[in-house]
Amino acid sequence: MLARERDKDLFDRLKSVGGVDPGFEALRDLEQAKLNLREAKAQYAAQALAVNRVKLEIDGYALQLQELRDRSTPELEDEIEIEHQSVPLLQLQDAKKRYMGYLGKIKAQMLQQVALQFQAWKGQQEGSVTVAGEWPR
Repeated sequence: MLARERDKDLFDRLKSVGGVDPGFEALRDLEQAKLNLREAKAQYAAQALAVNRVKLEIDGYALQLQELRDRSTPELEDEIEIEHQSVPLLQLQDAKKRYMGYLGKIKAQMLQQVALQFQAWKGQQEGSVTVAGEWPR
């Protein structure tokens, strides 16, 4: 009954503002608007319920994940230990490769320097002039 009284008050206000009788179409439009509002509220409630269900599901998964992280199994501990051991081993192997590369460069530079010094010495012995980096003639 309360809704009917509000509708009547709204209808009377429309009459007083416009000065004309809103008529049957205005009442039909008002009823349609109220129906649309009810449907929209119902859809909103359904969507809110769906969102809450998904939130609960996510919370359940988060709880399971936390329990798995908190639970320590021997296999998991072994995997973690192997992983912790393999990281320094990989770093050591990488450092060894870089050091071997560095030694290779130093060796090549030293051989080149010795070869140039030998050429210079040989050139002095033969009395010919050599240019650095060229073979004596």
